[in-house]
Amino acid sequence: ERATVLQEMTAISTKDGAIADNVKTVTDKIGTIKKDSGTNIHDGLIKANTLLNGSKNAYIVLLSDGEPYDYVGNNGEITGGEPSECKPPTTAYATTLKNEGIKILTIAFDVDDTSFFDGLSSGKGYHFESEVSEDGLNAIFQKISDQILYVMASGIVTDDMAVAPSDVNLVIDSET
Repeated sequence: ERATVLQEMTAISTKDGAIADNVKTVTDKIGTIKKDSGTNIHDGLIKANTLLNGSKNAYIVLLSDGEPYDYVGNNGEITGGEPSECKPPTTAYATTLKNEGIKILTIAFDVDDTSFFDGLSSGKGYHFESEVSEDGLNAIFQKISDQILYVMASGIVTDDMAVAPSDVNLVIDSET
C-alpha cells in the first residue's frame, strides 16, 4: 500500500512550480496510509532511488512521522528491529545516495527526536520539521519548491552533440 501511495505521489504534477498547490493532494494521500509499527525509511530511499533511475541533479523528499523499525537486510528481505538496529543501514544508504549527488530533503512530521532525520538530509537547508497541520506542510513544500526551482533556474544546460542539426534553434529566455 505504501508503494502505491509513493507511485501516486510521484505522479502529482509539479508543473510551473506548483508543488505548494499540491499540498492538499499530498496530505490526502498520506492520510490513506495505515499506521503500523513498521516504518521502513531504508526501503523508501531504495524505492525512491529506483524511481530516479540515474537522473542527474535529483532530489528525494523524505517525509516521515517516526523512527525506523524496519530496514532492508543484506539478503534483500525486510528485517524488523529496534531503531538502534535500523538506523545504521538507513544512514549508510542515505550517505551513499548523497555521495552519488542526490540531494535528500527530510521532513520530520510531528516527530519528537528529529536529529536522525537531520543526519539523513543533505545538510543545512535540507531538513525541515512540521507539526500536524496543512499550513505547516504548505510552508515547507513552498520552501522546497523554491529551493529546487532556484537550482533549475540557475542551472547550466550542456548539449553533448558534436554538431547541432541545422534545423534546431536554441532560444534562451531569462524570464522563464
